[in-house]
Amino acid sequence: MSKVKDFNIILNNSASRSFGLWSDYRFNLTEYIISQSTKIKEKYDSCLLIGCGSSNDIDLHKILKVAGKITLSDIDESAIKEAIKTYNLQKNSIDVEVVDYTGINSSNLFNDFVSLSLKNTPEMMSKIIDQLFKTIENYRFLEKNMGKYDLVVISPIYTQLLYSQFRMDLGVLSDLNYPSKSIEYLESKFLEKMPDLLKRFNQNLIDLANVKATVVCVSDIFEFAVGTDEHKKIIELATIENGINDYHLNYRNQYGYGLGDYGIADLSSYLDVLDSKWFFWNFDEKRLLLVMAKVMKKYDKIRKD
Repeated sequence: MSKVKDFNIILNNSASRSFGLWSDYRFNLTEYIISQSTKIKEKYDSCLLIGCGSSNDIDLHKILKVAGKITLSDIDESAIKEAIKTYNLQKNSIDVEVVDYTGINSSNLFNDFVSLSLKNTPEMMSKIIDQLFKTIENYRFLEKNMGKYDLVVISPIYTQLLYSQFRMDLGVLSDLNYPSKSIEYLESKFLEKMPDLLKRFNQNLIDLANVKATVVCVSDIFEFAVGTDEHKKIIELATIENGINDYHLNYRNQYGYGLGDYGIADLSSYLDVLDSKWFFWNFDEKRLLLVMAKVMKKYDKIRKD
């Protein structure tokens, strides 16, 4: 089993205990998706759900009321089966696609990153990172389904595409007393490569949608430790008109884009954005996520990059 798949199984197993905790978030987000998408089209033929996992964050019963069929996709097949069981979905209403979204699932360069780092200099590891991303630069997923879907829903995934697993490897290296400056160097090198990966991922999503498709993207932008001053501040800002939008803009101006922010911004730059909304997601007892959802329509526009 690959590192990417292992990581997502752990993530989904953790999430599977959260069905009750996420009930308010699931209700609010699903209602938003349905209310906004049905303004565009009353009934959809085929919905693709990207990164569905156990689907504790989106109510699949309600999605099926506006879509004739749902394709559930994730790298973790066991999580998809859990979603089917939770919602008691009938086989004629769903398709299942076990998908590696990055093409890196079987890469030994990635799966053996810790051992390779211990055997090679940081400069050599930089070349290995270049080689790693080179091997996936032309990767496409679900190629047989291009242009098939008139509704595409993307669960929070940008922060999970490789980088979270890579950070775990860096943590292992730190525990093994790998030099901190070398860790910073490798992290910087890896982050340099992520925008191109996210752009390719987004282009793949756009190509899966048909010419008149509705695209709903949900992305985790901020994470707050519950009870901290920043947590209290963001809760207060939510009561002020444009409070969260101003916080978001100020953060971007000071620190730049995070992966979740960059991913949804890049995707929306090639679609017509019809609506957007912030959601609080009580991820667990210790963490609150601030999530952005955007509802978009596909249109013909040539990418310039």
